[in-house]
Formats: sequence, structure tokens, C-alpha cells
Amino acid sequence: MRKQTIRIHDLLEPFEDLLGDRPEPELLTLTEKRGFMAQSEKYNKRVAREDTSGYKVIRKHDIAFNPYLL
Repeated sequence: MRKQTIRIHDLLEPFEDLLGDRPEPELLTLTEKRGFMAQSEKYNKRVAREDTSGYKVIRKHDIAFNPYLL
């Protein structure tokens, strides 16, 4: 019996909640071994662009992944 393949885009809905002109929250980075962590903790400096208005907003219970890390 052949297993059915389900693609991630069939299960999840992409979102585009961008920061826009809202105040900048703590910036996070997604790591392979530690999941989300403060960008300042991982890099000991700011690596984000000065203009973060196009950055996505992640909320509790959201699922985020970096395809590179898959």
C-alpha cells in the first residue's frame, strides 16, 4: 500500500501580516536548533535592516518555518 503524500501548503495558510508603521517589537530570528530567539542574543548585534516595515509579524500559536532549515 502506497502512503499518501500531503504537502505543507495543503495544510497551512500563508499570512502577510506586515509590521508596517507599528512600533518595532523585539526582532527574532529562526534557528535550526533553538527555534525562535532574539536576534540580539544570537548575533550580539542588530542584523535587521533599518526599515522593518516589511517584516512579518509572528504571533503566539502561529507556525513559521524557514524552508532553508527544512
